[in-house]
Amino acid sequence: MIWFRVILGCLLLASCNSRIEKAELIGQYVWNDNRVDTLEIRANETYEYWTFKPGQKIASSGIWKFDSLKNEIEFQREYFPFLKEHSLNGSWFSSAYKKNGEIYLPNSREEGKYLKQITRN
Repeated sequence: MIWFRVILGCLLLASCNSRIEKAELIGQYVWNDNRVDTLEIRANETYEYWTFKPGQKIASSGIWKFDSLKNEIEFQREYFPFLKEHSLNGSWFSSAYKKNGEIYLPNSREEGKYLKQITRN
């Protein structure tokens, strides 16, 4: 009986964490707090992050990697304008998740802040 409960618990836990395919990540994302910043994740494993100041577009870019076992995406770069403190190794990690078919990239450093996919390529 105990094994049944363990197996049932594992199945329920696995079903709650939908696996995301790498191709699903490709597209543009915006913040949920009305920032004008935009993140574009590209199929060639590069990304561009930009914001707008009066009369100019400020952009930064780098490469990204995806760990499909953990649904974790790593953005490699020395500086991220949206992080108050950036990582020592120059990377920003986000545990991607899917809700109602939409992809989200939470900012683990700011509770309740996340990037939401608005276009999928």
